[in-house]
Amino acid sequence: SGEDGDSAPRIVELGAGTGLSGLMIAKATRSEVVVTDLPELQGLLGDNVRRNFGTGGDVSDEKLATTADGARGTVSSCVLRWGVEDDYGEVPYDVVVGADIVTSLYDPVALARTVHALSGPKTRVYISGKLRLDRPHEEFDVEMHRLFERVERMQPCSRLKSPNVFIIYAEGKR
Repeated sequence: SGEDGDSAPRIVELGAGTGLSGLMIAKATRSEVVVTDLPELQGLLGDNVRRNFGTGGDVSDEKLATTADGARGTVSSCVLRWGVEDDYGEVPYDVVVGADIVTSLYDPVALARTVHALSGPKTRVYISGKLRLDRPHEEFDVEMHRLFERVERMQPCSRLKSPNVFIIYAEGKR
């Protein structure tokens, strides 16, 4: 449930790309999911929201919210650029997720600060990645440890063990 206990949790997916992770979360849980990425990916993201959540008609707005038969949650798509507070929407979110967004970091410090800005005192953060470039990951880790009380890097439970794949869990916004 959301921070007030009765409402659906609010979840934001950063660097959603096609939106697959966020769409699956909205299909599987009673939650309000916002899938976000850069402006140039909004066409693809909006198309995938419409295809998977069954809305008709043209959507000229940057944001689309919808529910569908069989879906348990809601999903919307919008622009979110790291470090651009006007893009953050109604914060805080209950959960911040990101799948493989830290692999080709443009600005790891801006990403960590964006995660912090989207978070509240009870927000949980889950970011998966694959270590490809050491320095950006180190900068991201240092900034996350500065901004959150608890930051853990874990190996996912999987038959396909790869030492370069990880999940970062964070909570306790400072």
